[in-house]
Amino acid sequence: MPPSVQSATRLRRLAKAGAAIILSAALTVTAGCGFDVQTNKPYTPGEGVNADIGPRQGAVAVRNLLIASKEPGTGFVSASLTAGHNDTLQRITGRAFKADGSAGTPLTATLPAPVAITAGSLLVLTDQQLITITGADLAPGLDAELTLTFATAGETTIRVPVVTADDPQFETISPSPSPSPSASATG
Repeated sequence: MPPSVQSATRLRRLAKAGAAIILSAALTVTAGCGFDVQTNKPYTPGEGVNADIGPRQGAVAVRNLLIASKEPGTGFVSASLTAGHNDTLQRITGRAFKADGSAGTPLTATLPAPVAITAGSLLVLTDQQLITITGADLAPGLDAELTLTFATAGETTIRVPVVTADDPQFETISPSPSPSPSASATG
């Protein structure tokens, strides 16, 4: 075989080997890509749950919703709220779940007053008079189901964790004196 044919054959072999290496590297790099990868899923860095209630432009965004309880049978609602338009949290109803996962007793939520949410601003429920929750089966480590009712956005039902209020993030929060019974709602 003449030297020019040997060089051309060697070049073709090197080109094929190089293409195979590049293709192998490209497949390795893109192997983790897909439509249902972990990085495409929402992540909640807190213990509570998130929900968006109402139409997109006027939705109320509820973030890190949970019940904090210092002792079985009582607790308070903790969450951060924002809204696209002014809205009002009018009432909360719900029920506790037992340790076996079965439905427990209804919860009584006491709102000191309707909670006004100003469009575009953050409202932290534990920065104002607390929304207290009572129910015989309410206990830290279990779950509860809360139905939040807003004047404009409507309502949603969410299963939330009941966490211990002995956690350092809740240590400075304590219930205010009970409001009048007319502001109570039973679920």
